[in-house]
Amino acid sequence: MIHFDPPKSIKSLADVEPGSLVRLGEQGQHLGFCMVSSGDPNLRRSVVTYDQQAHRFYYQHLDSPTVVDYGNTIIVRPDAGSFSPELAAQADGTLYTLEGVAHLVVAVGNAIRFLNLSTGQLQSRQSWPMMGGYRSWIAGVRGLDGRFIEVLSITAAEQDSIEPDEV
Repeated sequence: MIHFDPPKSIKSLADVEPGSLVRLGEQGQHLGFCMVSSGDPNLRRSVVTYDQQAHRFYYQHLDSPTVVDYGNTIIVRPDAGSFSPELAAQADGTLYTLEGVAHLVVAVGNAIRFLNLSTGQLQSRQSWPMMGGYRSWIAGVRGLDGRFIEVLSITAAEQDSIEPDEV
């Protein structure tokens, strides 16, 4: 039997669990998260992808492309040295803690929304609270041997980068 390391599958975005880490694009060049809008009764899947040049996550509605799905058991490792206890909500790649849950602020047109990384729900809020956040962080999955495999790396805007995995 063949197993991928890290565990991943290739499937239609429509079949991916919200909150899953995904890779997409003709050459697999885009990394992001599968999400659903909290206001969509049909729970159609979309993606939030990271744009390295703009240093931000963007919402994209795509007609169920094929993606590499790393699953929704994601390990997030924030850089403790990049933590700030009070940050205004900005779509700049910062990993925020809002009500004790990891969130990203996502650019949706000229507006911003909060992506709950636990549920994959994209939500708007009536107010934009000051929040604690990490300007640098990595996300990955456990390999078959239990080791951490980095898939996505976000650093402060001055040095922002994505490190695509080679597997």
